[in-house]
Amino acid sequence: MKVKPASRGADAVVERVVLVMSAAIRLVIYVGFVANTWAGPAIRSIDERRYGYALSEHFLQYVWRNIVLPPLPRVINAVPIWVFGPETTARFHLFLLIVFLLDCGAMVLLFRTMRALRVRSFVAGALSSLYSVSVVTLDMWRAGGL
Repeated sequence: MKVKPASRGADAVVERVVLVMSAAIRLVIYVGFVANTWAGPAIRSIDERRYGYALSEHFLQYVWRNIVLPPLPRVINAVPIWVFGPETTARFHLFLLIVFLLDCGAMVLLFRTMRALRVRSFVAGALSSLYSVSVVTLDMWRAGGL
């Protein structure tokens, strides 16, 4: 059975719906559960303060000492600390917001990949939206630290 490709306009609409749904889910979680508490990524313990200090003041030495781990997560964690400082980063849960933004982009890329594989537009949008919801728990777990 040959699948007739949808028009580019229909794909664009479904793509925007996937992006808006993904962003809306994350916005509800951020505003409703995370932004009002210090239960998320807050600089609470001495170890977390040391991590923030190491990223802000001794970034290259910290990356060199932990060369076994890939450096990109350290760069992603260091940028908000460099720009906003450790306390602001913790208060507004900036790491979680960055992960949420990257996830929204990933859902659009997932939708486009499914469309490139000739999955119907509605099915690709539904699967991307379901996957977007399932990734939220991983995001919250990842944001448990600083």
